[in-house]
Amino acid sequence: MRADKHISASLWDAPFGLSPFSHAQTPKIPSFCSLFLTSILIFLFATSFSYSQTTGHSNVTISDAATVNGVWSGSNSEGWVFTPTADNANIQASDLEGKIRYGTVSVTTVNSSGTQLGSIYVEDQIHQTNDDTSFQNTLHLKAQGIIEVNDYILMDNSNQYSTNHIRLESVGDIFINASVSTQGDGTYYSKRDSHNASSGDIYIISESRVRIDALVSASGVNNTNNNSFYGYAFDSGSVYIEGVGGVTIGANVSAVGGDAYTSSRDGSSNNIEIHT
Repeated sequence: MRADKHISASLWDAPFGLSPFSHAQTPKIPSFCSLFLTSILIFLFATSFSYSQTTGHSNVTISDAATVNGVWSGSNSEGWVFTPTADNANIQASDLEGKIRYGTVSVTTVNSSGTQLGSIYVEDQIHQTNDDTSFQNTLHLKAQGIIEVNDYILMDNSNQYSTNHIRLESVGDIFINASVSTQGDGTYYSKRDSHNASSGDIYIISESRVRIDALVSASGVNNTNNNSFYGYAFDSGSVYIEGVGGVTIGANVSAVGGDAYTSSRDGSSNNIEIHT
């Protein structure tokens, strides 16, 4: 091969016994070259196929169907963790609700043999009522893929105790298509000032984008009971929303203190933070 900066076909010293060719000619590739190129293509295809089939994550759906393709570990005191053991794992909503009543619950998509993106889909309501403990647990959904909330999540109360926290965290996008709330859904009549009860905090954090098309509320529970001992409204929890690729808000986001029969007993409002 000459050391010319530009080598045209007419100047090329053809290797391997090939003759230089004109624009009207097609070069003949030796059989061993063809075999070598074929081997490279097969290797690249096999490597690509293997990579696409093993992601280390599985999708998890929360629905009214039975819990399958995953296991719970932990305890009430340590907290509960759901880990998928096969693709297309499912958690029965009532199974999750029973655990978060007594301990923190984490749902992960990590599965060493998984072949999916590792997304979490909420397809049935998650409605947990805190009526017997002053400790605030956390529902934590952590996805490698996306999170879609297609049915509501409500951390409720039926006593004077604070409601639980909600934390949604993903590498992919987060879509809030149904309400996410730590605000009790009814008026509460037994809240006493000494309990300092509050609604839980809400964290929605994505390394990609967040889109909110339904209510997100950490507002305090209302209390209109006219009583000298009871009758205090709940304080609000805080709301933190972060989408590295952007945040789109098409519905109300609330962190307002609960209303009481008199303003002196209203709950305190809290912060709403939005970051991109």
